[in-house]
Amino acid sequence: MAIKLQETTQFRLTIPEPFDFALTVSKPAGWTWSTPTEAFEDGVLWGGTSLGDMPVGLKLTSPVAGHVTATAYTAVELTGAARNGLRDALEFGLGKHLDLKGFYSFARKDDILDKTVRDLYGMRAGRMEVLFGRVILAICLQMAQLNRSRQMMDAILRLYGTRVRFEGREMILWPSPGKMARLEATDLRQKANMGYRADRLSAAARYLDAHPLDIRALDAMPD
Repeated sequence: MAIKLQETTQFRLTIPEPFDFALTVSKPAGWTWSTPTEAFEDGVLWGGTSLGDMPVGLKLTSPVAGHVTATAYTAVELTGAARNGLRDALEFGLGKHLDLKGFYSFARKDDILDKTVRDLYGMRAGRMEVLFGRVILAICLQMAQLNRSRQMMDAILRLYGTRVRFEGREMILWPSPGKMARLEATDLRQKANMGYRADRLSAAARYLDAHPLDIRALDAMPD
């Protein structure tokens, strides 16, 4: 059963130039921006994320260069710290903090990187994924061919992901660490066919459930 998201909150975000909205949210290499079930259609990104245990549906457009209109869909109204936290997460996900001009100044001195700058001008490396989604990806990629990794990730989304519905669309978000922490590793091995990785994912879920951490906090840590 999908969770119906109908409360809307709108943000108008300004991202420094150079900024190419389409290249930033629809990665040329095929990596998704928010969730594997997102869609980029006619210049609109339909995606989703989570604020803690709160699922959030997202609709992003860029009607004016350098500006993004983001509509968030939630089950309850976003106010105060939750609203501000989502704005910060969106700006981080769109790469607002990245120094592209500094990188370009360096890259143009290298023959290979100079071509990359010209072909992908304005693409920012930010992503809106939740940290646990990246943990799932990293564990599923261990000692496995890409098709095998995708099969495991698809199974995790199908069996344990959070289904949401908004604006007539339905998608699946990554499961929360708390939900996965309550599962036995044997369940992951048998149903998601994860093999030895089931123990590692179970342990990671229990750790992140007990020690909540998001990508922005991880990024702020020293090397």
